[in-house]
Amino acid sequence: MIVKKRAVPRKLQVLEALIRRLPASHSKFPSIKEDYARRLTGYHGERQVDFHLSSLPPNSFLIFHDLRLSHKQYYFQMDSFLISEKFAVILEIKNVTGTLLFDSTFNQLIRTADGKEEGFQSPLVQVESQRRKLLEYFQQNKLPLLPIESFIVVSNPRTIIKASGNIEDISRKVIHSEYLTEKLNEVKSHYAKSPSYSLEKMRISLLDSHTEEQVNAYTLKGIRKSEIRTGVQCPDCKTFDMERVHSKWICPYCKSESRDAHLQAIADYLLLFAPSITNHECQQFLHIDRHTAKRLLSKNFSAKGYSNQRRYFNN
Repeated sequence: MIVKKRAVPRKLQVLEALIRRLPASHSKFPSIKEDYARRLTGYHGERQVDFHLSSLPPNSFLIFHDLRLSHKQYYFQMDSFLISEKFAVILEIKNVTGTLLFDSTFNQLIRTADGKEEGFQSPLVQVESQRRKLLEYFQQNKLPLLPIESFIVVSNPRTIIKASGNIEDISRKVIHSEYLTEKLNEVKSHYAKSPSYSLEKMRISLLDSHTEEQVNAYTLKGIRKSEIRTGVQCPDCKTFDMERVHSKWICPYCKSESRDAHLQAIADYLLLFAPSITNHECQQFLHIDRHTAKRLLSKNFSAKGYSNQRRYFNN
């Protein structure tokens, strides 16, 4: 059963908004597009693994996607975390092409693609760190100390997996996504005689402890508000000069019309700058008067505060 669904990552949404609103001539534009493509590929890989998880019996696991928990003064996040009555599983998902060499001697991952070799921190070390932090979390919150298994799931079936060092351990922990359900069944058989625990307290504790990561254009890429294009974007010709005329938006260039083009503009503001927006900020960003701003915000967003201090949030 999916307890926490996988949403489009906020960093991915912020990057997409930056690509919409940052001039293509900006010095950071190429690196932002590259980062966006990389993160989008990773997200697609996670969704592919979700498809395989959907074939599991509905009550076999509690499934938490993108669970982010605090550990001391920092946070750690797991791509997917599965809990059964007898054990738990951490999944770290990789969607990359080429050849992956998992080297346990030097604790690194070496990727070779298109004749280029790159080195990364070993995801095996990463999931082991997550396992230790989770056990500490269980202890601190007086939760059952379930045994925790961890796997690196490679979602691209064309990716070649190689190992160096402790090959037996690596081959047990690194799998292609097509074999994920088979691997989970093996783990289930291994713990068949282990004690069972009620999961309700753990479910509530994990959901309550989850903390969404808050990022914006500045914290993610160092982009200031003055560098971002304002205005309502035309859905057809992509210019930012749509005008509000008689309850609809009209593009002065291609004459395209829209009744809700402002929703994307306000969504961009909430992604790029702050989790809320005032009437005055809406006026400036959408190039409209205060009465129109109040009408659009009141219709589509929840509000807190009064008068000039009122702020609007996503519902």
